[in-house]
Amino acid sequence: MPVKRKNHGRSKKNRGHVKPIVCTNCGRLVGKDKAIKRFSVRDMIDSSSKKDIRDAIPYENASNIIKIIYYHLISLILLFIFSVCDS
Repeated sequence: MPVKRKNHGRSKKNRGHVKPIVCTNCGRLVGKDKAIKRFSVRDMIDSSSKKDIRDAIPYENASNIIKIIYYHLISLILLFIFSVCDS
C-alpha cells in the first residue's frame, strides 16, 4: 500500500516511544513529535484601550505596567489544517 509520508507525519527518529501531550484545542492526547507547537504573544489590552489607560495612570513609565500574555499552543495536525482553512 502506498505511503503518503516517509516519516508517517512524525519526527521520531530512532526513538521507540515519545510521551503524549494534551492538545490545547480539543484535549486529545497526541505524541509530542506529531503535534504542532506554536508560541504566541499577545497584548492583554487592545491598542485603543491601552492609550486611554496610559493617559489615566499617574506614573511616568506606564508602558511597564501594561502586561503581555504568552501562549504556548499545542494542536493536532487535523485541527490546525481545518482551522486555517475555515478562517
